[in-house]
Amino acid sequence: MIPKRIISGEFVAVKKCRYGYFAYNKNDLFIGRSLDLYGEWSQPEMDLLDSFINPSNIICDIGAYIGTHSIFFAKKVTPTGTVIAIEPQRSAFELLNANLALNSIVNTIAINAFASDKKEKVAVPLLNPYVKQNFGALRISRFKEGEIVSSITIDDLYLKNCHLIKIDTEENEDKIIKGAQKTIKKFKPILYVENNETEDAEKIIKVVIDLGYHPFWHIFHYFNPQNFFKNKKNVFLKFDPEANMICFPKKPSRIPNFLEPVTGLDDNWQKALKRINLPRQNKRL
Repeated sequence: MIPKRIISGEFVAVKKCRYGYFAYNKNDLFIGRSLDLYGEWSQPEMDLLDSFINPSNIICDIGAYIGTHSIFFAKKVTPTGTVIAIEPQRSAFELLNANLALNSIVNTIAINAFASDKKEKVAVPLLNPYVKQNFGALRISRFKEGEIVSSITIDDLYLKNCHLIKIDTEENEDKIIKGAQKTIKKFKPILYVENNETEDAEKIIKVVIDLGYHPFWHIFHYFNPQNFFKNKKNVFLKFDPEANMICFPKKPSRIPNFLEPVTGLDDNWQKALKRINLPRQNKRL
């Protein structure tokens, strides 16, 4: 049975989920909906990254949205680790801070900024919170008007160390990596980068390979049959799977068998999907 909402306001609700209490927009068709129905979001990402995170690590969560990954990271790196969570959308940033407070997280620095490779001013639209939509899929570069937010590079953070950089920004991934080159070259963190658009795939792969990294595809369905609420209904059935790359500074001797090597600059997630045996969730896939 799906748990009831602890709080249900005009558009914000709160539930106790897999990694703690989460406030989310009830009209969010993806992340909010997943938290509401399953008590989690993108659990396969957490399952994969879990083995690469240790206490005291420093992690950058770029495109933190409302903190689904940030909270997980923060609890993994305690007591002396740090998470830097960067999110440009004000409404999402407010929920990010609410979730940090709800879960008594004190080792996370939340920054309302647009990550890139240079300093500039960026117009970030404020999406109508009362309208059902995919709030996490905002492509900021397509808009000319909005609230003015400063951009930031990861190198501008002057981190004392860095163990993992997760990037999920719907665009600009290559520029974010370019803006982190000093940090990456110095600390050799694992990179976990969204790469689910075929037209952008080559430039993201290139910037990673140019840094000497070894990228692998991580492709999975949004619906997790072993979700936290044990909900068997798959509301994400008609959508393509999620595609990311996990990139290692040294070629690993052993990797999970569900990771598919990136074969070159002309590779993309659709080509990789044909090479792997992604289990079907039912006959319609």
